[in-house]
Amino acid sequence: MNESSDFDETHTRLRVRGNRVLCVDDDPMVCRMLARRLTRIGYVPATASSATEALGVLCGPDSFDAMITDYRMPGMTGLELARQAVAACPTLVVFLLTGLGPPSQTNLSEYGIAAVISKPFSFEELAHKLEGLLRREFVAQRQRSA
Repeated sequence: MNESSDFDETHTRLRVRGNRVLCVDDDPMVCRMLARRLTRIGYVPATASSATEALGVLCGPDSFDAMITDYRMPGMTGLELARQAVAACPTLVVFLLTGLGPPSQTNLSEYGIAAVISKPFSFEELAHKLEGLLRREFVAQRQRSA
């Protein structure tokens, strides 16, 4: 992943600060890297090392705007985590990270997946997709409440 400070500075100016993002991966190094980079561009990240831990965090007192989850994890796949997370938090924007490509024969929207990012990935790609989908969800929420 590119550690471009120009990207970080530009991206921070373009987006609304403070969106909360839950990063879920059984690889602690991936969680730390995502959290560090998300913090640098103005997001407020939290991490979970399993789907079960993620569901506990999502159902806790803090609300989240987005969740970035690995597809393959012990105990529960990212797809099943997404389904349960979106059932509990309907406005949650969910990203699925996968080194295997998108799951075949699967309608990802049925699971609440907004986007699939293939590993290895560019953090810039993830950040742009995250910003775009969070902005779209913000507009949709405003339209529903109007």
